[in-house]
Amino acid sequence: HKAMRPGAVLATYCAQGEARRAMEAAGMVTERIPGPPGKRQMLVAYRR
Repeated sequence: HKAMRPGAVLATYCAQGEARRAMEAAGMVTERIPGPPGKRQMLVAYRR
């Protein structure tokens, strides 16, 4: 998180609640989006 500039975007196929909560605890805004074929969801996080 500290290496990311404000406004940076991070996308991951790991959409587990634990990963999402950790990113939110680090001060990021998270959003679940539809994943590519074969994946239900992706997690996108934005640095404030």
